[in-house]
Amino acid sequence: MEENNDYEDNIALACIATTSIFGLISNGFALYMTLSISRFRNAFGILCSSFLICNLQAIFVLFTWSTIVITVKSPLLSSSELFLARLIGVFVNGGWFGALFVHFFVALNRLCAV
Repeated sequence: MEENNDYEDNIALACIATTSIFGLISNGFALYMTLSISRFRNAFGILCSSFLICNLQAIFVLFTWSTIVITVKSPLLSSSELFLARLIGVFVNGGWFGALFVHFFVALNRLCAV
């Protein structure tokens, strides 16, 4: 039974790593493009950059914390009693809700641009 848990943890870690690395690379490349192309030097470009930064923050924190929790295999790390776990949740939710907030402003920006 213990070998099966290790096997499942390795599969979960591989899935998390693959998805997170793809997200970090694609969001990082999009942020580079947004900052380097002169067409994005306006309010829309700033909103896109802030959205990508929020995405990068959430992906990086989730990837790091998930890797630590799966590798260490301590039930305390996934418990809400640990202050660090709550702090990680604040960082992830900050990036997530920041991205939602910026989505609203992008929609408002596009409405005003019409």
